[in-house]
Amino acid sequence: MAQRTFSPSEVQALIPSLELLVGRLMELQSELRATSAQGELERLQADIEALVMRIEELGGELKDLERGLVDFPCRRGPEIVLLCWQFGEKWLAHWHGVDEGFAGRKPLDAVPAERGTQLLN
Repeated sequence: MAQRTFSPSEVQALIPSLELLVGRLMELQSELRATSAQGELERLQADIEALVMRIEELGGELKDLERGLVDFPCRRGPEIVLLCWQFGEKWLAHWHGVDEGFAGRKPLDAVPAERGTQLLN
């Protein structure tokens, strides 16, 4: 099965949901660090896993919970790159190569209206 790819505008439309999901994940992570009760640890871990699965169902991949980084695959000509959103960003503004990670983030020059539009540099 071919990997689903996203346009920047599609990811932009997901940002309100991502804000809620990643914000809640960060809260749960903080609670997890503060508790030592076994039952509470299991509940928090299950809640975290459920939220990560929800992000994956949206098509994203949580890359770094501490930073709140979520990547979405995007087609750039013949290659797949990753649209990179960070918690707190109101607009999708960055992308990077599959092997580059956060340090390789580059600004989006434009937001294509349709998947496959080659406006990324």
